[in-house]
Amino acid sequence: MQKDKNDPFLPNFSPELLSRPSVYPEMDDSGAGLTDEQVHFVRQTVSRLPDKFRKVIIMRFMAGLSAVQIAEKLGKRHGTIRVWLHRAYQILRKDLVSILEEVE
Repeated sequence: MQKDKNDPFLPNFSPELLSRPSVYPEMDDSGAGLTDEQVHFVRQTVSRLPDKFRKVIIMRFMAGLSAVQIAEKLGKRHGTIRVWLHRAYQILRKDLVSILEEVE
């Protein structure tokens, strides 16, 4: 699939994307069991990810796209997107460990 230059996820993201509700109800602010301060911290943390990792995280969790769909949109291999998601998860886990401990 060819990249669509009018796609809202390409080529740049705006900070407003991080304020949209997730396509996953359990990820919405009201259902996640997080305080407003924690939600703000999570969004800040995501916004500081390297660009390619931030894109795939937003496409995965805000737009609800699969790794295959993300790969098609970005013109990358499926395996590349899986690696990027994994690396983004590692960064987020490390940076968000304090919130993870509070929620558990």
